[in-house]
Amino acid sequence: IAGIFNETVVFGLYLPTEGALSFAARADGQQKLKYQIDLHQPLSLVWGASGKSVLAFLPEPVIASILAAEGPSPATGASPPLPVALAAELAEIRARGWAVSESEKLPDARGIAAPVFGPAGVIGCICLTSPKARMPHASIDAIGQEVAARAKALSHDLGAVNK
Repeated sequence: IAGIFNETVVFGLYLPTEGALSFAARADGQQKLKYQIDLHQPLSLVWGASGKSVLAFLPEPVIASILAAEGPSPATGASPPLPVALAAELAEIRARGWAVSESEKLPDARGIAAPVFGPAGVIGCICLTSPKARMPHASIDAIGQEVAARAKALSHDLGAVNK
């Protein structure tokens, strides 16, 4: 994916005991400007496409608990979304199969992520991140479809059923 779109792509693992996500691997495109994305650090599931692509497939009580403990956006300082607004956004993500966000975890960044499943449910995500200026709105759907297709193939390889 990094080679196709020439941007940074990360694989995030869901950390159920922490209610968080941790980037376990990354691949960079050839762009000179890249984001500093730390690996193996717990990150929010509420902010950013990567977190929301996982959060959308968790049970409602888990989502409520994670949202109740959430702090402000690391990029903007905005307050966490209201439960009804988050529920609507997560429903859209489930219907589309991938999430998109702008400047929620990193300033001036856009993320596009799709969930990865194992036999017991969601285990993480694949996420492409780039500066908003480098990712035209016309490309978002094509990138989302590609990321979702790759996440679905990985899920199949990992033994996921019907995902």
